[in-house]
Amino acid sequence: MLFSCRQPSPPRGGDATAGKKCLSIAAILGVISNVPITAQQVQAAQAIQHAAAHDNSAQIRLVAGPGTGKSFSIEERVYWLLQQGINPTRLAVVSFTRASSRELRDRIQRYCLQHGQQNGDQVAVSTLHSLALRMLRRAGLLQYPANPLVLDSWEVENIFDAEFGHVQHLGKTRTEEIRREHEALWSTGQRNPAGYAPPDPPITDPERAAFIAFHGPTTQTYACVLPGEIVRQCLGHIVAGNLDPVALLHLEHLIVDEFQDLNPIDLQFVDEVIGRGVPTFVAGDDDQSIYSFRYASPAGIQNFVQRYAQAGQHTLEDCFRCTSTIAGAAHALILANPGPGRIPKNLVSLYGGSAPPVQGVVHRWRFGNAANESEAIAQSCRALIQAGVPARDLLILLSNQRLQSRSITLALAALGVQFESPQEESFTDSKVGRFVVAMLRIVCDMHDYVAHRLVLGLRPGVGVGTAMASEKLSLPTS
Repeated sequence: MLFSCRQPSPPRGGDATAGKKCLSIAAILGVISNVPITAQQVQAAQAIQHAAAHDNSAQIRLVAGPGTGKSFSIEERVYWLLQQGINPTRLAVVSFTRASSRELRDRIQRYCLQHGQQNGDQVAVSTLHSLALRMLRRAGLLQYPANPLVLDSWEVENIFDAEFGHVQHLGKTRTEEIRREHEALWSTGQRNPAGYAPPDPPITDPERAAFIAFHGPTTQTYACVLPGEIVRQCLGHIVAGNLDPVALLHLEHLIVDEFQDLNPIDLQFVDEVIGRGVPTFVAGDDDQSIYSFRYASPAGIQNFVQRYAQAGQHTLEDCFRCTSTIAGAAHALILANPGPGRIPKNLVSLYGGSAPPVQGVVHRWRFGNAANESEAIAQSCRALIQAGVPARDLLILLSNQRLQSRSITLALAALGVQFESPQEESFTDSKVGRFVVAMLRIVCDMHDYVAHRLVLGLRPGVGVGTAMASEKLSLPTS
């Protein structure tokens, strides 16, 4: 079991006096204290980052290991492009999740302001879903009663799945299985792609037909789309010649973060943009592809320079995050279990050349039973906290949440260690939180039909059937 502990470290680029954070992995013996990475190390790493950020090639691939400055390189590239006179509204930056795109947007805006560039807030930073949705809106290809919204995971489960299950008299598990089969098709273009585990019993043709019959009218009623379908819709219109993504948005540059997490349909979407002459900068690390359950294809970043033979190639290997022992252990583990087509790389910890050098410690624990393991983890967390590590800076990674979570949380509670369980419901996903957010959404947009549905469905005593009947009588369907 590993714990992630954050400590201040020198920056990965830019102002050598600015504070950043460094991630190290530790067990009972504690954490890395403040370690001065030398100015020469920072400058050398920054030179490699800048070489990637300033590359004038039509396509650029940046392979960046953990803690090597990938986000900094993207910030610098945006700043550099703006300094070259690129109109910020003609530059699109894409990251994989809403959270990562928000964080990247904030970082780009701060970085540009710090360097005297005032237009960083005009750069569109979003998910690929949002970019595709913007293109469809601009092209007038969205036949909905209002501007559609992409449902989040809570809304998919508690509105879409709940209503589908109610109509078809299906349980929660089966409704999710049917939807996931369609999401696999939308994400890959295949009915049974690699990584998809067909349910038992298999989805039947009548169930598929029932889903399609439900999906169309329901998404029309609420003016919404499921996360997996919007890129596929946009790609279909591009291939059919109904939509030119470049002419529509006047795109001059595209930057794609976390490229290893794109699925086959996402990759085709990016290829269509590149095929229309848009210089494209992609960044990621195939070793960090963790979304196989969403059909992420690390082959996209692995094969990028084969598809685009003239692409600029850059690799960041100077790690500000982990000590030499930590990086070495991770590297050895990956080499012993390489994924197909893995891009060769060698992560080098800058702590090995810091003053003084710090190697770090890796422990491998083995226990005879779950109770002893949980007790040791709890004792380790308590020792780290007593040594001055904030509790929020500790992360326990579980290989099986269902089997391990209860035992570990009980052990933490017994020692008085405060913790946040992944099973705990956040306020925004509680009924009260959802109600408050839905009301605010309605204030901002009276045509946010999903928010109307949330307000109605969250009232005490209002079931799914009542909410469906009320909403579909009161909301426009065309």
